Amino acid sequence: MRIIFRADASRVMGSGHVMRLSVIAEEALSRGIACVFVGTISDLDWVQDYVKGIGFEQIIENFDCFEINSKNDILIVDSYILDPSLEIIQRDNWAAVVSINDEMTPEFDADLRLIPGLRDAGEHEHNTLSGADYILVRKSITKKVTYSDSSGVPRILS
Repeated sequence: MRIIFRADASRVMGSGHVMRLSVIAEEALSRGIACVFVGTISDLDWVQDYVKGIGFEQIIENFDCFEINSKNDILIVDSYILDPSLEIIQRDNWAAVVSINDEMTPEFDADLRLIPGLRDAGEHEHNTLSGADYILVRKSITKKVTYSDSSGVPRILS
């Protein structure tokens, strides 16, 4: 099995897509799973350095020279700008497709959708995960103190 992570970052769009995927990539790599990063990082040297330091098997800007193994490769995509109709990201090309979603995410044809955030987004199709149990948090955040303010909303300090 190999996991392919697809995201972009720039000064205009920010680094959030790459950072959300990096949490999953770090966990997969710690379990010995081969991981590849596909995407363009522009004008954010610290993000480029961070991605290089994660330990990806390969870091490429696009899928042009990339060979997919449709029986073993899993695509995890986090993007607002990627066209969901692109042939390369269609489910038939992958063992599975996972989409990290929020209100700005296009409708990717995915086997699983992850909506990170504290609130459960309510009833979903069977292939969607949301709520506090699915927030992407780095293992390196070790000290957590949880409390509720006067509104009863949980807050986390680290």
